[in-house]
Amino acid sequence: TTTTTTTTSTRRPSDDHGDTIADATAIQVGIVTPGEIEKSKDVDFFCLDLESAWYSFEAQHPSERVGLTVFSSAGEQLAAGHKTSPLVFAHIQEAGKYCMKIEGWATNNLPTYDALVARIVDDDHGDSAE
Repeated sequence: TTTTTTTTSTRRPSDDHGDTIADATAIQVGIVTPGEIEKSKDVDFFCLDLESAWYSFEAQHPSERVGLTVFSSAGEQLAAGHKTSPLVFAHIQEAGKYCMKIEGWATNNLPTYDALVARIVDDDHGDSAE
C-alpha cells in the first residue's frame, strides 16, 4: 500500500515568498533576504521570532513604490509604510512571532528588494551632563 500526502499552498510556482502569514518565509533578525514583486499586486510575507524591543523593518532598494506592513502572528497590524524604500519602526512589547508583508503596485518595472529586520540597540549612555 502506498500513501500519498498532498499539501496545498497559495504560493505560485514562480513566486519567491508566500502570499499569506501561513505561507510566510522564515527570516532572522539582521539577515538580508532578497525578494521580488513578480507581478502587480504581488505580496511577500516574512515571519520571525522577536524579543521585546524596538525594531526596524525595511524593504531596501526597490525600483518602484512598495508597501510594508508589520503584523502580529494573529494578523493585527502594528505599523505600516508605503513609499520607495519603506522603513518602519515598531516597539514589540511581547516576545513572539511577528510578520512583515511587502507588496507592490508596479505595472512596468517589477521591483526587487532586500527585506531586513534589525533590532534597535538600547541607548547605553545618559542624555544629560549629570
